Amino acid sequence: MNSFAQRLAAFFLAVLLLTYVGYQGYRYFSTQYETETAYSYTVADTLTARGIMIRDEEVIDEKPAGIVSYIYEDGTKVSAGMPIAEIYTNSADVKNRKKSESWRRRSPSYKRPAP
Repeated sequence: MNSFAQRLAAFFLAVLLLTYVGYQGYRYFSTQYETETAYSYTVADTLTARGIMIRDEEVIDEKPAGIVSYIYEDGTKVSAGMPIAEIYTNSADVKNRKKSESWRRRSPSYKRPAP
C-alpha cells in the first residue's frame, strides 16, 4: 500500500508540475494585449528672435603689481565678493600654485585647510 501511495503522490505532483509549466507557456506565448512597434525620432525646433539683453557687469581695468593668475575663465559668472584672480610676485609661484591645484583635483583625500 505504501508503494501505491507513493506512486499516487508522484502522479499528482507530475500532473501539478505539467499544469504549471503549461500555464506558464500559455502566458508566455499568448498575447493578451495588442502591441505596436515604436520608432525613435529626433525632433528639433528652432526660433529666431530679436531683442535686447541687459547685463549687470563691471569691467576691472586695474593694473596690479606682479603676475596675475585668473581663477575663472572669461565669461564665467561669479558672485559678489568672490576672488577672481590671484597676484604672485614671480612666475615660479604661479607654476607651483598650478601644480598644487592639479594635485588637489587628482587626490580625492585632500581637504583644503580652513582659512
